[in-house]
This record gives sequence, structure tokens and C-alpha cells, in this order.
Amino acid sequence: MKKLTLFILSVLPALALAQIDGDAELLDAEGKPLAPQALADAVLKKAIQASEQKREKVAEFEKNMELAGRGDPDAQNKVGDFYAEGEIVAKDMRTAAYWWFEAARRKHPEALCRLGELYYEGGVMKRNRHKAVEYWEAAARAGNAQAQYFLGMCYASGGNGVFKDAERAAYWWQKSARQNNIRAVYNLAFCYSRGEGVKQDHKFAFELWKRAALENFLPAKTMLGLCYYTGEGVEKNPATAASIWTAASEEGDPDAQRLLGFAYYYGSGVEQDKNTALVLFQASAAQGDKDSARAVEDLTLEIGIRTDKSPEPKVKPKIPQRKFVDVSPVFRTYDNIGAAKAPAAEKKPEAQKK
Repeated sequence: MKKLTLFILSVLPALALAQIDGDAELLDAEGKPLAPQALADAVLKKAIQASEQKREKVAEFEKNMELAGRGDPDAQNKVGDFYAEGEIVAKDMRTAAYWWFEAARRKHPEALCRLGELYYEGGVMKRNRHKAVEYWEAAARAGNAQAQYFLGMCYASGGNGVFKDAERAAYWWQKSARQNNIRAVYNLAFCYSRGEGVKQDHKFAFELWKRAALENFLPAKTMLGLCYYTGEGVEKNPATAASIWTAASEEGDPDAQRLLGFAYYYGSGVEQDKNTALVLFQASAAQGDKDSARAVEDLTLEIGIRTDKSPEPKVKPKIPQRKFVDVSPVFRTYDNIGAAKAPAAEKKPEAQKK
């Protein structure tokens, strides 16, 4: 153990650069790096913990592999997850598909949903949207919330193995939302806001977006602000809308940045500040928002290019690094196994609610 500690001390400078940043366990009470010996002990402790966790996962894989061979559908589905994750065994999506298929043959809901994803995406399996919907139908009827959400997406847009059907979309999102699938809650709010597939109810739409926002779903926060701005489903309050959009902008939501930019441009809910509006539009445009890109061009012609002498903006919008942006396809969850990723929005909020 002493030799290992001495080794860690010898490589500590490089190790520190790689490990310390953002790791509270390697910092003291003042947020500064621990002293060399204390840091070496902390790094060693983390390494031992990681090793123990890996041993536990290996044991779990071996146990599930044994049970899978005996025909246990839960174990077969879990083995598929192990191969899709690629942490304990080499990532192999074909082997993952094999085990999910075996579990799906035994009507395992999650495995049925996974196979639907594979057929929808193509690649591992030959693309077949109709077959994807068949698997999702089976999984959804068995109570799988993710499959219910996927079915809602298919029926909302049509052309994905089914005809467009707003009522069925709302039906499946309601089923999924009851199991607290936040994406389903978010999309169901649009149904009630627009009266698509359900009776229009702005107040209930507001409550759904509020529910999703309280789960920290960023696009829902933006829509919640829009409700306060327009007064749909809640008493109109542009100042509250601007406050919500400010928080969402600082978390990196491009729609909130665009909407808050217009609020600052027109002085709605906030004191007019075209300089801050430009900064917000630039942040949103940097994330691909075309309306914001046009706003940047128009506002730059109006007030000029920002320089080092320009006033500090009242809001500092975040532009997420690409590696932190969820770019996974709408109909795929298997590449997120073992990793906590923020869900991406499937429905974009409109600039103005009709």
C-alpha cells in the first residue's frame, strides 16, 4: 500500500490536472486542491472504490448471464443492456439485440421497447418502421412508459409506421405521463394547449408544463415562462416570464434565450436593454436557432457590433459544450444505458402561442 501511495505521489501533478477539477472529494473546505499526501490518499480511496464497484458489476453480469442461459427474461434483458453499455464487456449491439430478442420472445416489456428502437433506427436490424410500431404496441400494452411515449410520437407526426392520429398520440402520452415520463408530460401539455386530440384546456396545459419544469426539464421551464408571458392558463405576468427565462437561459436553453432576447429588446417584463438582447440572440444563434440568427443580423445593424467597451449584459446566457448536449435520436434510449443524460426536447415551443 505504501508503494502504491508513493507511485500516486510521483504522478500527482498529471493526475491532479485530470481529476481535481469539479471533484469535491479532492478539494478542501475552501475549494482548493488537497495537500499532496491527502490528495494521494483521496485518489487512492477513489480508485479502490471504483475497483470494488467494477467487481460488483462483473459479478452482476456473470449472475445475469447464468440466469439468461436458463431463459430468465429479466436477466436476458439485463445482459442485453450490458452489451449495449460496453463497460463490463466489449460493446456489441448485435449481441445486445440477440439477448433483447430472447427476452422479447418472453414478452419482456423493456426488451420489446428496445427492439422497437432497433427496428426504427436501422443499422443493427434492417430498418422497418412498421415492425418497430408492432414492438412498441406490445410493450405499451404491457405498461412500458417509454414505448407509450414513442407511440405517441409516431401518431403525432404520422409516417412512422402509422397514420397521423392526434387522439391516439394524446392517449399514449397520457398513459406514459401517468408513469411520470417527463417527455410525455411535456408533449401532452402541447395537446391541451392546442386542443389536439383532447379538449383544449390552457390551465391544464400550464399545470403539465409546471409539473415537467419542477422535474428540471429545461424546455418545460421555457414553456412555463411563455404561459406567464401570454396569460394562457395563468394570470399574465411578463416579469415572472422574464425571470423564468433568465434562469433557463443561464442553463443554456436556446428558446428561452431567444424569447428573453425579445423581452429585453421591447422592454417587456424587464427594462429595455438592446445590448443584453443582442447577447441573448447570439447565444441562441450559436446553438442553431435560425430566428435568433436573423435577430442578430438585424440588431447588429441597429446598434452595432459588440466590442470590449460594450456594456456588460444583464444576463449571461450559457452556451453548452457539444459533448454536454443530448444529440441522441428521438427514438433511441439504449445508447444512454448507464449514463444520466438530460432528455432532449422533441417538440419545439413556438415563438408565439396562438
